[in-house]
Amino acid sequence: PGDAAIVRAVCAELLARPAQLPGGGTLTARRFQMLGLLLGSGTGFEALHQLLEAPFKGGRPLPAPGGGALGTGLSAEFLRDVESRQSAFETNPIYWLMHESIYAEGPRQPTGWAAGRVHDSLGPASPWDAAAVLAAEAQAGAASDVVPEAPYFTGEMVFDW
Repeated sequence: PGDAAIVRAVCAELLARPAQLPGGGTLTARRFQMLGLLLGSGTGFEALHQLLEAPFKGGRPLPAPGGGALGTGLSAEFLRDVESRQSAFETNPIYWLMHESIYAEGPRQPTGWAAGRVHDSLGPASPWDAAAVLAAEAQAGAASDVVPEAPYFTGEMVFDW
């Protein structure tokens, strides 16, 4: 919960400007949210918290006020760390293939990208939709006494995007 503002800021940055990872992949808000996979391990909460300590340039936890160059954009260290924590996406494709197959509802039945279908069925108010969460926060404005939630992380899910 203490990292909610940072998660919102990283998602906002990635929605505005997806970042190129050192290995050539693209970090989007959706891919960032897939770091929820870390939460399934014994040290996952700590690992995710450490990853979020200073994601922006200049070693900042949040973007620089006023949009100055220092603190604008995600740091190379953060992007490298995200890529290393998600290396299984590129290095272990059989895991993802086998994982998706557990959602088949019988022999010779397609999964139809089960997690993606559920994600899409939740509609525009879904806490897993970073754009919707940030839009709702902006619409509520500073006058709201309600502390906005951060976009939720996803876990061991396979998506078609």
